[in-house]
Amino acid sequence: MTEHHPDDALVRALLAQDALSAERYGEYRRQLDQRLEAAQRSRSRRLRAWWVAGVVAAASVLVLVFWGPWRSSPAPEVGPSPEDKRVVLRLPVDSLREWGPFELELTANLIATATLGEPFRHDGETLATLHLGRVLKAAADTGEKLPTFCCSCSGPGRPLPPDTFPAGARVLVYLQGSAKEEWGLLEIRPLDDRFEARELPGIERCLAVAAACDSRDPRSEYRRLLAPEAGGLDLAACSALGCRPDPRSADVLLEQLERLRQRIVREGVPPLDGRAGEEVATTFARLTDLLARLHEPRAARPVVECARRFPHGRRSPAYRRLPELCASANEATRTAVRTALVKEMEDPEIRIEDEGPAALALAAVADRQAAEVLVRRQGRRPVTDTNLVAARALAQLHTSLGPPGRDFAREAWLALLRSYRPSPMPTPEPPPAEHRLIREVVGLLRKQELTVDQKKEVREVFNRSGSEWFRRELEPLLK
Repeated sequence: MTEHHPDDALVRALLAQDALSAERYGEYRRQLDQRLEAAQRSRSRRLRAWWVAGVVAAASVLVLVFWGPWRSSPAPEVGPSPEDKRVVLRLPVDSLREWGPFELELTANLIATATLGEPFRHDGETLATLHLGRVLKAAADTGEKLPTFCCSCSGPGRPLPPDTFPAGARVLVYLQGSAKEEWGLLEIRPLDDRFEARELPGIERCLAVAAACDSRDPRSEYRRLLAPEAGGLDLAACSALGCRPDPRSADVLLEQLERLRQRIVREGVPPLDGRAGEEVATTFARLTDLLARLHEPRAARPVVECARRFPHGRRSPAYRRLPELCASANEATRTAVRTALVKEMEDPEIRIEDEGPAALALAAVADRQAAEVLVRRQGRRPVTDTNLVAARALAQLHTSLGPPGRDFAREAWLALLRSYRPSPMPTPEPPPAEHRLIREVVGLLRKQELTVDQKKEVREVFNRSGSEWFRRELEPLLK
């Protein structure tokens, strides 16, 4: 395309100045016009190609939107796949029950931190998904793939309180079940900074001690976990060991008991109203309890030796555990324990709080001489609760003497009834301690099979007595 300049005179003047002929200028302009036309055609083709591509792309999007293949079938229902099934958890009706220290942690099969998702509707009730975080405890058969757990916020049972557990709340969940058994929610607790700082470390320690029995070297693991610098015999460790007694922990516990015994013998028991005294008493009680659960006979002597050094009235926790410690003890150990207990029973400063457990422990290791000590305690005058304690202890003689122990106890109770002389007072009721003793002895005899001759003896005692209340108490033995 040739361009026409409006001022031809000016062009001619310029050409004249450059001494360029008209023929050469015309040839020059023709070549220039050809190049310009070629460039214009190429630009037009590129613009048309871009427009065509844009139209084709737009048309493709419209086709996919309005006539795509997903419009050929209805949208599927949103939900978990069969491999990721949903489990609806409901708060148990008795979720307000009082759990013992770490009892819940040792009962649950699965313990994990979780975050509550946004509530949604499913099958007519509102649910909130539990997005599990760190798993603190999992049963061996739980498997790697856990289902999708949801908490019920409505529906049957006790719904999850929305004020306490809103969406986004961090929680600690305790579940019971497995891949083969139905899952159930034992408890759910809010997980805040205070809980994580004060309670979560104890939970983790309890679970670690409980898992020591499944380690490759349980004895070394117990020694590491029960060392003083690791926490020693704190409540978390004792709860785990008490729930799952493991004989492989006995050596470590005995080592600690021996160190405590040496300290008590060397320094004495600190005053129990102070921190040091309470620490010694608590540690001693926990060691005694754990070793008794293991029926560890090697602990019997050091336990009774330490107990005798505690103040009167504070010895009963150790005495209560002696029957378990002596259940499989040899005769030398039983003799040593029996000697210490006889001294305890004959100590004029003995307290009734200690006497009951000491009498029962003596019956568990008794020989004939120790049994006579119990008979004398039963017949003491004036009658107090000491007589009642001894009568009950006689009922346990069969654990140490076998069937002859039952015969010995039965004869001791009948002898008490034969020798008892109620006070000749006009009042219809006896002193309370005497009444309790006679009622206890009659009750113990009723559990025995009295011979014909023994029933005749009871009849003679009944006929000879002029006390109405005494005769009334004897009547059950005459039937």
